Amino acid sequence: MFLEGAWSLWQASLNPSLLIPGLIALCMVTAYIAALPFIYRQLPNPERPAVGALVTFLSLSFGALPIVALLDALKIWQTHASYTVVIICSYLYVLAAFTGFAYACRTSYLHNTPTALAW
Repeated sequence: MFLEGAWSLWQASLNPSLLIPGLIALCMVTAYIAALPFIYRQLPNPERPAVGALVTFLSLSFGALPIVALLDALKIWQTHASYTVVIICSYLYVLAAFTGFAYACRTSYLHNTPTALAW
C-alpha cells in the first residue's frame, strides 16, 4: 500500500507543500495498519459512547463510499473532487476496513479468552 500510495502521490505532480504532508500521512497510515496485528487488543473499548459513535461512522462511511464513487463514475452525481481528495478518501477507506477488522478480531479474542482458570 505504501509503495502504491507513494507512487500515486509522486505521479500527481504535487508541489512539495502538498507532497511532503501526503507522504507523512501515508507513512502514518501504513505504520498503523502494520501495527494492528500487534495492538488490536489495546484498541479503545467500543462500549464507550465516543468510540462507539466513531466505529458507527466508520461503518457507515465504509458502505457509502463505493456508492458515491459509482454515482460519480456514472455521472449521476458529480463530486468534482481533486486527485488529492480521491487519494485521501481511498486511504481512509482502507483504514476504516482494517480498523473494523481489528475490532472484529478484538471482540472475538475477548469472547474466547477465559476469565478464570478452571481447576
